[in-house]
Amino acid sequence: MVLETGEKLRTTPDYATEREYRIVRKDGRTGWVYEQIQNVCDDSGKPCLVQGAIYDITERKRMEEELRRLNEHLDQQVAHRTAELTQTVDRLYHEVSRRILAEGTLRKRSQMLEAFFEHTIAPMAFMNWCFDFVRVNEAYAKSSGKDPEYFVGKNYFALYPDVQTQAIFERVVRTHQPYRAYATPLQRAEDPQQVITYWNWQLTPLLNERDGVLFVVLNLQDVTEQQTALQESQEHARRLQQLALELSQAEDRERHRLAEILHDDLQQTLAAAKFHLALLDRRMADDAELHELAGVTNGLLTQAIETSRSLSHELHPPALSDENLCETFKWLAWQMQSKHGLAVRLDLCESFVADLGELGRVETPGKRIVLRSEPLKAFLYKAAQEMLFNVIKHANTREATMRLRHRRGHIYLSVSDKGRGFDPSRLVKGDGFGLLSVRERVKLLGGRMKIKSARGKGSIFLLAVPDSAPESV
Repeated sequence: MVLETGEKLRTTPDYATEREYRIVRKDGRTGWVYEQIQNVCDDSGKPCLVQGAIYDITERKRMEEELRRLNEHLDQQVAHRTAELTQTVDRLYHEVSRRILAEGTLRKRSQMLEAFFEHTIAPMAFMNWCFDFVRVNEAYAKSSGKDPEYFVGKNYFALYPDVQTQAIFERVVRTHQPYRAYATPLQRAEDPQQVITYWNWQLTPLLNERDGVLFVVLNLQDVTEQQTALQESQEHARRLQQLALELSQAEDRERHRLAEILHDDLQQTLAAAKFHLALLDRRMADDAELHELAGVTNGLLTQAIETSRSLSHELHPPALSDENLCETFKWLAWQMQSKHGLAVRLDLCESFVADLGELGRVETPGKRIVLRSEPLKAFLYKAAQEMLFNVIKHANTREATMRLRHRRGHIYLSVSDKGRGFDPSRLVKGDGFGLLSVRERVKLLGGRMKIKSARGKGSIFLLAVPDSAPESV
């Protein structure tokens, strides 16, 4: 055994010593021993004998070292855990503070929502997913003439049976998507007067944390006054349309009457005067001056007859008797060419696709356009005639294009040219059947008219009117 290190622990008054030291054994292993030595003295106090003991404390030292390491590890864990707990406490403190603030905000919002629910003038109702009333506000109860407590626990469709509405409610629960309806007529069975009211309504699902429907909210808005006003406006528009057609029909009747007067009375009178003038001319003596005067008069009568005949045709064109509107417009184009020298390229009743801007997109119609309303047919003829006259008077061109289509219950008519153009805002309303008059009557008929033009870029006149006018007014 080799002594490696030693340590004197203490020396007692009676000359005793204790020490621990590490040793290295022959096999190379180390160990620890405890040594205790004590002097034995005689009566005079002098040491006379030395006695001692040596103990193997290797295992104790190993355990002490292990305990030291464990204590150090435990101290580290305690320090680490203490830091973690400190952070956790800080987080909990902030979370508690945040929740306190959130609860305060939620409480305020809840109070606001409660006040809104109770005092809003819009009827509202909360129901569960089976459509049993949970709660309704005062406005909802008032709309039905009941107290709010009356509805609690009752099923919506037990009170208001309706298969179609129930299917909508069930679809909202199934799809989790809200549903909106506008101007829905409602007629309560318990209403003795059977008064019909109109409502906008919305059903909104409220989901729980598992995306299941917890409640549904029904919002109502009474639009009876608006719907009544809309119906009155539509009736007013229908009456205006009827009046516009009556005006057009009255004008057409008057034109027809004047045309008949010109044809049956004036033309016949002029023809008779011409016949008698010819008889008088043959019976006159050889007076050159009288014969010349008779010839001039005969020429004037002939001119008057032609003018009367032309005016008769303009007042009531024979083409208006053709039931196919396309043929009527072909005759109008021929008239413009023969009388005014305006070459009109026709695009009538054929396969055609055109984008008319705000008036919509026109696609392929049939090859015939037959209108039930003769006044509407006469109006369209005069409108096309006025637009072509505008080309003749202002466009400084001898060519124009006229298109006619019948699509989705509307007549689409356009006249375009590549002339010098004009400023549409400078149109001035004048007497007669001018462009502004055409536009006003188009509006009265429930249609639209648009004029596109610019200096040096030609003009386009577009109009669209519904063909739903009655056959007679």
